[in-house]
Amino acid sequence: MTEQLPLFPYLETQASERPPDFIPVYTPALNGREEKYVLDAVRSGWISSLGKYVTRFEEQFADFCGVTQGISVANGTVALHLALHALGIGPGDEVIVLA
Repeated sequence: MTEQLPLFPYLETQASERPPDFIPVYTPALNGREEKYVLDAVRSGWISSLGKYVTRFEEQFADFCGVTQGISVANGTVALHLALHALGIGPGDEVIVLA
């Protein structure tokens, strides 16, 4: 039998161990097969840019958006870079953003 590791030990701590004024930014709903899927992805070695879960996510997200293709990236910086490139923004263009 495989030992089950706690995936989210901080969230699994007792409420009494948290500061009394603790307000979580987001409380995930982990009540399904998350652990199975995470362990499957880790054991397959495909945990970043490729693999069946990434492909499935991209396909289902594209369907959800009503488009033919979807692309996932590793972080927000890469997403912004890709968006700027797709819009043809490059050297000499001015981009105004919040600080």
